[in-house]
Amino acid sequence: MLSLEDKFAAVLDAKQLAVTPFGASGAFPANPPKTTANRSYYFEENVDIQSHWISSNSDRILGLIGAYSYMNSGGYLRDYVLIGRYCSIGRRVSIGAGQHKITGLSTSPHIKEIASRARLKTETNIGTQFARPRATILENDVWVGDGAIVMPGLRLGCGCVVGANAVVTRDVAPYSIVAGSPAREIRKRFSDEISRQLIETRWWNYSKESLDRMPTSNVFDFLAYIHREKPRNAAYPTYLNIPSLP
Repeated sequence: MLSLEDKFAAVLDAKQLAVTPFGASGAFPANPPKTTANRSYYFEENVDIQSHWISSNSDRILGLIGAYSYMNSGGYLRDYVLIGRYCSIGRRVSIGAGQHKITGLSTSPHIKEIASRARLKTETNIGTQFARPRATILENDVWVGDGAIVMPGLRLGCGCVVGANAVVTRDVAPYSIVAGSPAREIRKRFSDEISRQLIETRWWNYSKESLDRMPTSNVFDFLAYIHREKPRNAAYPTYLNIPSLP
């Protein structure tokens, strides 16, 4: 089976993933998210997403949620989102927050847009419209605190922490801790060298059973264990949700 990195790449390239029927493997999905539209998405085992996935786009897969990731209630995922494994997302979190057009008469979506001439070079003092990004990506082991807002098209790096009520408007580096509005880096969880070594292990590709036997409470002992034992990656099945019809 594909690694999580390969699955992300396939979804980004609009390629179909091989899927496992529910109940066909030893681990079962827990609580995949409900959607507000008849849309499909991929997910792995033991996800628990208590917020809804909403989208205005009807012609593509919504995204993917990796194994052992959870999201509490009161928030939403919007449009195209990829979430890695072992991510912890709090209550009232918005991932891929919606955007409105700001260069016309009104920001309301109820005002019908009628095509007009192109703007003149002298008409440059009204700003530019936000481009709609392709995907919002949370890598692995990302912790997002209650009430945070993640703007669309961003990448939150492996092991990063987003403080409660933060507004994330730019990419977050791996193992960084950010907070505030707009979110700014407070400090790093580990040194750059330790962060690099942790990322190189790709530990999220190991089985949960293997991880439970490793010294995970101390990153130095963990790295020594990985270098000594060289564990193999596990195969994580991929599921495809079955949208509920009206």
